[in-house]
Amino acid sequence: MPTITPQQDLNLQRWIAALRTTTIPQTRGKLFRNKEIARIDFNHIPAGACCLGIACEAFQIPYENINGDYRQYSFEAPDAIYEKTDELPITILQQAFGLAPKDQQMLMSLNDDKKWTFAQIADWLEQFRLANLDQGPFPTNPLHDPE
Repeated sequence: MPTITPQQDLNLQRWIAALRTTTIPQTRGKLFRNKEIARIDFNHIPAGACCLGIACEAFQIPYENINGDYRQYSFEAPDAIYEKTDELPITILQQAFGLAPKDQQMLMSLNDDKKWTFAQIADWLEQFRLANLDQGPFPTNPLHDPE
């Protein structure tokens, strides 16, 4: 028995495709950053989107630019409205994609800490999608270095 709905499957496919084809540079720590941040330790954070921000862009979620630095998005869910947030609410991830809180944490870690590329994250999401369609095996902790 599948654990994601047909609509969640379609949403995941759309997000995966966006991760594989986007021309938006990858950033860390924000859904969408409009400006590069130069840090004292010379570890610059580029302008662009994180993997969750690509989902927001793929579904054309309304946003507002904050001080020209980053975007805050507004989401609507059956149980709540989230206005001007710079995080993708877990209820949206659950309802739209079938992802659990642990999956959100995993995606943030893969993007921000492990610095996986969008293509690698798309592969992880594809494994999640396929495992939840047919109950096949899915790695619970992909925090190993990709091959």
